[in-house]
Amino acid sequence: MYMVDCMICDKPFRKISAKDANARQVCPDCDTVKKGNRYAVKRVSQESLEKRLSHIEQSIDQLTVASELAIDSLRAEMLRMVQDDIHEVRERSNGAMLASLVDPYLQEMNKKFNQSMYKMNNRIIKNANRIEKMKLGEDV
Repeated sequence: MYMVDCMICDKPFRKISAKDANARQVCPDCDTVKKGNRYAVKRVSQESLEKRLSHIEQSIDQLTVASELAIDSLRAEMLRMVQDDIHEVRERSNGAMLASLVDPYLQEMNKKFNQSMYKMNNRIIKNANRIEKMKLGEDV
């Protein structure tokens, strides 16, 4: 430890380390004044605060408009999807209703067709047997 005069205020103070003898020699009081409080509260003018506030309000307005547009577009898309689903269900129900009305007639026609085909097949078989017997010379 040794005494050195401060380069700023010219007051003597104790220097602890001799290593920084070539370095700037400033007393602790002047050193803290120079550095200041690094956590000090910054002063902001009223005008800059008003500008920031107006900018924030504009941003909020823009976000509000954007969110309303997004909500409206989602609402329109959901409405279109629901209408498409309703249309599809309506088409299916109409098809099912049509099928329920037509199916009994189709089944009846199919039954009659199968019966007539069965009769025709039996007649063809009988006629084929008769023809065979005629070829063989038997009495029919």
